[in-house]
Amino acid sequence: MYLYIREKTNALSERLKLLQVAPEPQLQKVLSTCSSLKYLSTDIDSSQVMVKVDITRMPLPNDEFDVILCSHDLEHVLDDRQGMRELFRILKPGGWAMLQVPIALALEKTFENPAITDEQGRIREF
Repeated sequence: MYLYIREKTNALSERLKLLQVAPEPQLQKVLSTCSSLKYLSTDIDSSQVMVKVDITRMPLPNDEFDVILCSHDLEHVLDDRQGMRELFRILKPGGWAMLQVPIALALEKTFENPAITDEQGRIREF
């Protein structure tokens, strides 16, 4: 993710507002110290972020961020479509987001079962 941001985007050189959801510690360290960025980190549980929020109900203004990074988080959200709607809502027109989720290309279709909520059941099934 860092190499893509560094080599293919203007995120480290332009004055941009960037949101990182459930930040990876090393990337968070780089982004939070980048002088051109107005950086905000968020997560629902972590104490290592600036703001704790639920991605499906973000108390953030519309059209707020130039860049949103969300890596391997949406697969943990029961209503991932609502989470994506919220991310789109807070993304500025013309902004961009990097949303990463695991993909099993061998499957014919996505297997989802919202009734499985306990950790052991989720590990077994998914």
